Amino acid sequence: MDGGTVTGPEDFMIQFGPIIIVSFSALVIAFIIWVLIRLTRKIGKGLLRTFRSVCMLDGLVVY
Repeated sequence: MDGGTVTGPEDFMIQFGPIIIVSFSALVIAFIIWVLIRLTRKIGKGLLRTFRSVCMLDGLVVY
């Protein structure tokens, strides 16, 4: 190996391994955040519906 030439798969992983790991971790974290946002929206909509129906039973009008 002369002065930085990449010759094999192990050299590739030494050079680009940390970048690949960080990129993959960022994708996983972004996916988890996306799932959490979707769950909280669904839960929030359900709570809002429940709150509206309770208010309607009490005779209050909530928009």
